[in-house]
Amino acid sequence: MKKTFDCVAFLDAAAEHTRQRLSDLAVPDQVAYWRRRNEEVLAEQERILKENTDAPEFRFVSRLETLRKQKKAFDCVEMKHQAQERLRT
Repeated sequence: MKKTFDCVAFLDAAAEHTRQRLSDLAVPDQVAYWRRRNEEVLAEQERILKENTDAPEFRFVSRLETLRKQKKAFDCVEMKHQAQERLRT
């Protein structure tokens, strides 16, 4: 069976796109970009954790459990299962 979507290839292509986008930047600008992105991700995690009042604040395992329970904007495994179901019918 031929794959219709390859998660690893998708992530590799996204990483390559980011590398190309940042390649023209000087090293200090690249560092600034990654620091800013890190702050954005941490802020998003903090927002999600604040929405979940059941999890003790800033416990590593609880944070991971809370973040894993969030609905993903794109779920590669779910997409694969849907594609397989369409092929079966």
